[in-house]
Amino acid sequence: MPQNRIWDLHCHLLNVASRTPEEKIATLLEIADRHGIERLCLFFSDTWSKMPTPAELKTDNDAAMQAMSHWAERTRGFCYVSGEHVEFMLSVHGVYEPHRIESDISHNGAFQKGSAQ
Repeated sequence: MPQNRIWDLHCHLLNVASRTPEEKIATLLEIADRHGIERLCLFFSDTWSKMPTPAELKTDNDAAMQAMSHWAERTRGFCYVSGEHVEFMLSVHGVYEPHRIESDISHNGAFQKGSAQ
């Protein structure tokens, strides 16, 4: 890696020409390597919706976690959430407590279910 550390802070798996989340992130990392980018910050996976359903939120978050599972040292992720489905998001991703944010974030940057209990 180059001396100056470069992170791409806004990546998606959407429209990456590969079949699985793991293959898609591997493709993105190959491109990143060619450009001297050290890490990728991943946003939602395949849904591009202003009003995602609970199923779409879960599917996309699961795919992002699956993609990052083999590349924890080079990827970080953001949860795809919706204010329209607050109860669902809390039931899936656990309770958000700002004073415990450090302990509630997993290695990949997404909330661990039940970690704030």
